[in-house]
Parts: sequence; C-alpha cells; structure tokens
Amino acid sequence: MSKGAPLVGDFFKFATGSTQYTVRLVDELGPVFRSKFFGLNFVFISGEDNLRRVLQEEADLLEMVVSKAQRFLMGPSSLGVLDGAEHARVRRLTYPSFTTDALSTHIPDIQAVAMDFFCKWAKQPSMKFSEEVKRFTLCVISDAIIGLDMALGEDQLVKDFQSYFNGMFSFGINLGPLTAYGRAVGAKARLLQSVNQGLEEGKRESEANQGGHGAPKLLEKLQEFQDAETGEQLTEDEVRDHVLFLMLAGYNTTANTLTHLMLQLGRNPQVLARLREEQAAVMAAHGPHVGPKALKAMTYTEACVKEALRVKPPVFFPLRKVAREFEIEGVRVPVGWTAFPLIGHATQFEDSRWTGQQDAYNPNRFLTEESGRPGAWMPFGLGPHACLGRNVAIMVSKIFLATLARYFDMSIENLYPEFGLPPSNEPKDGLPVAIARHVVE
Repeated sequence: MSKGAPLVGDFFKFATGSTQYTVRLVDELGPVFRSKFFGLNFVFISGEDNLRRVLQEEADLLEMVVSKAQRFLMGPSSLGVLDGAEHARVRRLTYPSFTTDALSTHIPDIQAVAMDFFCKWAKQPSMKFSEEVKRFTLCVISDAIIGLDMALGEDQLVKDFQSYFNGMFSFGINLGPLTAYGRAVGAKARLLQSVNQGLEEGKRESEANQGGHGAPKLLEKLQEFQDAETGEQLTEDEVRDHVLFLMLAGYNTTANTLTHLMLQLGRNPQVLARLREEQAAVMAAHGPHVGPKALKAMTYTEACVKEALRVKPPVFFPLRKVAREFEIEGVRVPVGWTAFPLIGHATQFEDSRWTGQQDAYNPNRFLTEESGRPGAWMPFGLGPHACLGRNVAIMVSKIFLATLARYFDMSIENLYPEFGLPPSNEPKDGLPVAIARHVVE
C-alpha cells in the first residue's frame, strides 16, 4: 500500500503527475495497489486481465461515479450518468447509429469542414492549435455529424460549450454568471435550444419525406431508430441528453488526440512523408473525395491514429466506486472504496504485443501480424461503458490527417511544450502551428 504524507496521502503527487505516479507504483507495488487521499481509500487496478475482469467480465463489481454538477449538466438519460439495465437499454438504442456503416454517411460533410478549417489556418501566419482544434472538433461533431441548428453562430457555440465543459468539474454552486457551474447551466440552456431546433428540422424533413435533402444527420437517425424486436425508441429527452454527451465526449478527447498527432508529425517528419505517399495512392485509386472505400484503404493513416491513442491515451482512468466486495491479485477491495481502472497505463505500458520503447511513437506497430491479436490497447475503455463514439473519433482523425497530408504543410514552433494538468492536458503555450499549402516540387 502507498501511504504518502499524513492526511493528504499521495494526492498532490497523483494530481500533478498521474502517469508518473502510477508507473512508479505499479513497478514498486504490482498491478493492483491501495492508497489514501485525505483519509479516503482508493484502489488502483492495472494489468490487461485484471481490467477485463472488473470492466467487462464482472462489470457489476464497479459502478459509475457522477457528481451533482455532472448529473444535471449531462442529464438523467445520459450514458455518462446511467448504469445497469437502463444504461444497457439506452446504449442498445443508440449503438446502431455509431457503427462504421452508419457513420459513413457523414464522411463528405466531415471532409468539407476539415478542408474549410485548413484553408482558414493557411491564411494566418500561425495559430494556437490546441484552441483551434477544439473549435474544429466541436464544429465537426455539432454540425457535420449531429446536425445542430447553428443560428447562434460558431463563436457562440464554442463559447457556450467551453462554459458547459468547465462546469463539469465545478462544485455545483449556481450563482449565475459568478460561478463556473452557473455559467454552465446557462450555456446548457442555449445548447439545448440548438438541439431542439435540430430536432424540429429533422421532424419536418422526415414528415415531408424529401428525397434530395442529403444524408440524415445523427439527430434524425436517433429520432427515427426503432428496435426491430421490441419496437422501442428513444424519447426526445433521451435524444437530447445523448447528443450533449456525444459533444462532451468528443470535444476534449478527440481534440487532445489531434493535438498529440500534430506533435508527433512534427517530431517524426518521416511519418508525414509516408502519410503523403499513402494519400497519393488512395487518391489515385478512389479520387479526391473521401468515401467508405477510400477511408478503409487508409491503413497507415489509421495506424498513426491508433498509435497516438496508445502513446497518449485520452482517458487515463475512469472513476468508479466499488459496488461489490472482491479480491484481485491478493488485494481485498471493500464496498465503497474508489477505484481507478488504469486503462491508459495498460494501453501505453502493458501491451504484451509490443515490449520495450513504450514511449516511442511508431505507427508500424499496428501494421504487424501481432496487431491482429488481442492486447491491452484500450484507450476507449472496456465493457458496457466503453466509449460509444470510438468510431467517430477514429474516422474524424483519419479525415483530418488525410486533408493535411494531401494538401498542406505544417511547422510547429515548440515540439516539446509543457503540458497543463487534467482535465485539459493541453500544451501551456497553446501549441503555435503554421499551416501552408503543400507545393509539390
């Protein structure tokens, strides 16, 4: 057991460097160890088999931990709040809209948004990428995929969503614009206006049965999906909560992944060169417009995304509470303890398919025969609470990289920036990046 300092325990070591903290203690104490923060009991769980047990095979051992602020802001029907049978029901009704085939209808719109952003960036001497990429990610999710009403404008949407996101980590005190939670409550109300407008637009198009209005957006799909066996459908409240949760899940995690991808391309120019070669071949075979077949042919591009998720997992651990006493690796874990399933640690350091050089960025790992075997790569979690938007994140990242490799050059001012603390995990300097049109010599 890690004891740490009196009263506070190892809290400050953990809060200021969770990756280094867990790497050191897993090495010293083993894959499962206990600790105390402010007198409270915590258990840290790593190891591929251990994580599969507590998150997948015996998922009832742990339950969700949701604060008052998060419960209200996400909504009572959100997958980020629900657990057990009701969570399984809502997930069953939402999953069909998140398969690779279902998401493929959004590819042209995502490609168009990516091209618009890169063209805008190319007109500037440089920009703070960690800020701009959040704007890009939010526009892709809200407009190209979900189909929100954008009448309030992109700037207001970004401002509202940042307030909404910040409120998730507040104390839940509503003093209007004076507190983070109060600002988040106001932002949620405005975001729901956009969702409601999108819902109404989807209804009108569905009732009119218009044939040429383009592929349905996610709002329309979620509204219309009906379980073939039970006839169940999501209620409008469930659709609203799920849309906000998707925006929340994709906003920070996808943006952080793209930020890390840009850093790795800057540090490894040979990777960008190979991306250009692959994209040239894909364009020769499938043309300039990205479609499902072209996206599937981008094997190296996908390997770059998966390797970025391995080296810098977007979620290092999901917070859970022990619902049923159990023993693991000889450690007894009582009911009521807080559990940290270290999925990020396992993804980065414990995958038996690739030993050594875990910190090195090497997309070729995912082109080997070993990559087809089960491993500890679990950046999106495991079990019933595994990220439903996994395919969204990978698809958006691939289209982003394809756009960059085909048409643009990039240069990064500082390739080794200092990063801030969770939940943002952003470069403190904003990661200044210069984008320019790629000229073939």
